[in-house]
Amino acid sequence: MKKIFVLSLLLVAGYSSIAQKDTLEPYEKNRNLPDFSLLNVDSVVFTSKTLATDKNIILMMFNPDCDHCQKQLDDLLSIGDVARKAELVMISVVPLKFNREFYQKNKLEKYPYIHLGQDYKGFCIPFYKPHSVPVLVFYNKKKQFVSIHQGNAEKQLIIDALKD
Repeated sequence: MKKIFVLSLLLVAGYSSIAQKDTLEPYEKNRNLPDFSLLNVDSVVFTSKTLATDKNIILMMFNPDCDHCQKQLDDLLSIGDVARKAELVMISVVPLKFNREFYQKNKLEKYPYIHLGQDYKGFCIPFYKPHSVPVLVFYNKKKQFVSIHQGNAEKQLIIDALKD
């Protein structure tokens, strides 16, 4: 009887370990900044390989019509560490026309550390699985994942994510 109980226990434990699903998100499995291509407002392809090698990276998934996204951008622009320590890559899935209007309205050409582009290959949604926008994803200078924040991030959270 004891042998049957032990054998049953082993079978149940083995079956449950097979049935467990991988709960890690893609950005948690590979913590390196992923390769991506965006179509910038000038209709030129911009890739992750063209980012500075000595700065943190902030990816911001956004929608140009989103008031929360506008507030998040305003907060990012008001934090001096963002300009000094990071490159901000703003990623949208909407047509390029709307990205251009947002870029011009916010005079983003004044900020050389900001890149805005359309995710024309549809990379970000399956990789980061955003529930809403804005989404901020932080990578350190070594291009290693630091954190992700869905919804508006407080200024202190952004400052802390940029610490070396």
